[in-house]
Amino acid sequence: MATITLSVPNELKARMEQVQVINWSSVARKAFSKQLAYMEELDKVKEIVETAKFKKKESKELFDSLVRGLEDARLGRLHDWEDVKKELKLK
Repeated sequence: MATITLSVPNELKARMEQVQVINWSSVARKAFSKQLAYMEELDKVKEIVETAKFKKKESKELFDSLVRGLEDARLGRLHDWEDVKKELKLK
């Protein structure tokens, strides 16, 4: 496993040291993974938006679907963008 070094404010480090039951490396790994998944989902949303040409009503539906997907990604749940594309009749 690779090792990285993080800088945190002294106050935060002191608070972290007071809570010894938490594996802070694990917390950081999960946060990194969650953020990367979100960014990957955002790339998929950009791809959909760039290839979509819709009327006003369809644009609203697309927007709502994309926002739901990004909210899911932010919560750590991956969205099935292939299903979204099928629903929107995209390639």
